[in-house]
Amino acid sequence: MFVGMPQSNRCSMCTKGAGTCLCAGCKKYFCRKHFNDHHAILVNELEGYVEEINILQDEINRTDPHNGILLQIDEWERTMVEKVTQVAERLRQQIKNPSPKRVEIISKFTEFRTKLRQLKETDDFVEDDLSRLKETIDKFKQDSKELDEILSIKLHIEQTEQIAWDRFIYVEEKSTAAENKQEQQQTT
Repeated sequence: MFVGMPQSNRCSMCTKGAGTCLCAGCKKYFCRKHFNDHHAILVNELEGYVEEINILQDEINRTDPHNGILLQIDEWERTMVEKVTQVAERLRQQIKNPSPKRVEIISKFTEFRTKLRQLKETDDFVEDDLSRLKETIDKFKQDSKELDEILSIKLHIEQTEQIAWDRFIYVEEKSTAAENKQEQQQTT
């Protein structure tokens, strides 16, 4: 170093070269080469923070209680629709499937009609046959009336205004911090 010359700032990394670049953050001087290295270190540190915040964001998204609750609501909705569909299908089957009594009457009626046609075609009958036919027809009329009375079908539907839908499923906000504090107090 020359005597009488002002002493320049030295590079804070190598202390050999002249510190021509001042870092505005740490207020240290660096030579051109080490200033670039110093900046690369800062960039790496920043990238680490970006990665850390991305991981934290993933954790927040994964632990978002709304995701689980929304899935539960979707499952409840699917289950309720499935149950309503099952009940509706069961009722349709009840209406479509005739009762055993009705099947029996229809079978006897069909058989009687066949015999009546045969009797007419053969023209082989007497007054007593006509009396028995009249009695059988009267019996069918009576059976038909009874069947209508017994098998009168009515559909009972609960009106949706009467169902407290908001009581079947609802959201309740809870403070997790308060629950954790309460659990800690119970364990001590």
